[in-house]
Amino acid sequence: MAPRSPRIYLGQIKRWDDAAIKKLNPSAKLPSQAIVVVHRSDGSGTTFIFTDYLSKVSPDWKSEVGANTSVEWPTGIGRQGTRA
Repeated sequence: MAPRSPRIYLGQIKRWDDAAIKKLNPSAKLPSQAIVVVHRSDGSGTTFIFTDYLSKVSPDWKSEVGANTSVEWPTGIGRQGTRA
């Protein structure tokens, strides 16, 4: 079964109680709340590593977004830099 995180970052899964997440966590009480995706807005090696992973596990991510140090994120809130 394909990982669900690419579908979250593609904006295809928008809520915690989505059927795809429920199927993987049948006993969990999942809230009916929006998933807030947060990503880096500036270029970084960390962004490359994560987008490269998403490209390897998701043909949709690879063709729609790809892997790079900076990408056009389909969804989410961009923040600059790494914050502790």
